[in-house]
Amino acid sequence: MKSPNMQWKLGPVAMTLLLTASSWGAAAKTEPPPTAGERAALTKEGELAKNPELYLQFIRGIQQQHLYHAAIAHLDAFALRWPDNDQAMLLRAHATRELGRSDKARELYRALVGGDFSAEAYHGLGIVEMKAGRIEEAMDALNHAAALAPINVDVLSDQGEALMAAGRLEEAKQSLLRAAELDDRSKSVGANLARLQILEGKPQQAEETMRRFGIAPPMQQEIRQKATETVKKTP
Repeated sequence: MKSPNMQWKLGPVAMTLLLTASSWGAAAKTEPPPTAGERAALTKEGELAKNPELYLQFIRGIQQQHLYHAAIAHLDAFALRWPDNDQAMLLRAHATRELGRSDKARELYRALVGGDFSAEAYHGLGIVEMKAGRIEEAMDALNHAAALAPINVDVLSDQGEALMAAGRLEEAKQSLLRAAELDDRSKSVGANLARLQILEGKPQQAEETMRRFGIAPPMQQEIRQKATETVKKTP
């Protein structure tokens, strides 16, 4: 356990960085992740090496910046001090997935199924399978994720996308409408819902959805293009 007075041993720069890192979980949208210099300062102070939860928040911040190679390096360092940590394994699965190492990501996600992070693991598996074009496997994983996390907007949105790819539009609609009511600002939800409406032959409704969710014109064009591609691929 930390000494109550330990914070006074840190320099002012390190203390500021520590407080910023500690706030990521509650204020990820308002506090930007640390810069490379700030990461180096925190690591040099050694504070991360004393607190596994803080270190994991730190690694999440790195991944928010899409610095997946750096995240893997920090996860390797984390494992030397705290091996067999499921949260760290989940972050490693995310990073390896984004680096295109699908087989390794599948292995890590599957190892987490049945534990405290089953919903996240199934969600990650679903994303891996979607990227690989394995729609049936993606739907199976995302259905499991949605059953375990029924109000997770990202899961519902990805589930809807997989169902659309399989041509199961009515089921996709239920997932996406639920996601839209849970979060009417999520651009990924708005994009998938508009794409569904195009597939349903409701282009005007899709245009209204894109405006309502504040989707920029370049992304609107991408949504229309994806809808066209889905029609061609639908069984």
